[in-house]
Amino acid sequence: MDGQPNPQRREIDAVSAPNFGNATMAPLDRWGTAFVWWAGAWILLVGSTLLGCFLWKMPAVPNTSGMNPDQVKEALNTHQVLTDGLRSSLMSLFDLLVTKTALPVITLMLGYLFGKRQG
Repeated sequence: MDGQPNPQRREIDAVSAPNFGNATMAPLDRWGTAFVWWAGAWILLVGSTLLGCFLWKMPAVPNTSGMNPDQVKEALNTHQVLTDGLRSSLMSLFDLLVTKTALPVITLMLGYLFGKRQG
């Protein structure tokens, strides 16, 4: 503007993309970063697939027209039991594939990667 250097501009230049591109990572950091990326994709894939299965396999809501109140109550109770069973089985599958396997390892790797940066 008036020919004076702008200290804020120098700070922005220091963290610009070309300067950051020259940074190197240790091999374990590269493997850890790739693992965390793939594990995140795995969690997204499993979660999306199980959600799709739930929506596809979910039992249809019964048509209650022409039913007496006792039949309506029995039909809705049956629908609720079927829906709860499907939800329970898919939740246990998600728990097995993600919560008990991938998530602890991802947490460990992220703790290593971010902890190393702090030191």
